Amino acid sequence: DAVYEVWGVSGGMLLDVDVLAFPVGDLAIDVENPEPAGCSGSATGVLRIAGPPAISSIDPNDICSDVTTTFTVMGTGFDRGAQVLIDSNAGVMEFVSTTELRATFDGVAPGSHSLTVRNAGSCEVTRPAALTVDPSPIVFFVDPPATYADVPTEVTVFTSGLSASATKVELVRNEQRESLTFSNPGSPNKILAQ
Repeated sequence: DAVYEVWGVSGGMLLDVDVLAFPVGDLAIDVENPEPAGCSGSATGVLRIAGPPAISSIDPNDICSDVTTTFTVMGTGFDRGAQVLIDSNAGVMEFVSTTELRATFDGVAPGSHSLTVRNAGSCEVTRPAALTVDPSPIVFFVDPPATYADVPTEVTVFTSGLSASATKVELVRNEQRESLTFSNPGSPNKILAQ
């Protein structure tokens, strides 16, 4: 049973609803004013029964910290009022369908995080350790800091925040990008590039 408080123009009332007696979906509420007034009113779209959600996949599930990310959550039983939470923080929601939700989060902290889909009240499902958030890489020094034009030079790039070897190293100037040939000699945070 669930207790709902319903308010109208001239007051309110508490309703004790056996939610198991109704199918999942919208419910109409009919209220009757007894004689001598003898009138009634109806409201639709103000109460909805939501079933339990289930999560089948989360994409992406491995990201860098401090980056705004939109997650696509696939599953079943998602309600149009569903929330997606990373740990206890709710994201900006987009309900796509009863099998797909999109949630955007600003900069999740590094570490392992649970993801929860909450339909209503305590009607929720949680995947513990569903997301891995790696620290965002930071370049803090390049040796040598200057090179001569038209002379191929090997440089050492010192970084932090890489949990594995870098997959791409680029020189960037305005809109121009040039990929560099590189290696990580024994440390993911020390890159030799040419």
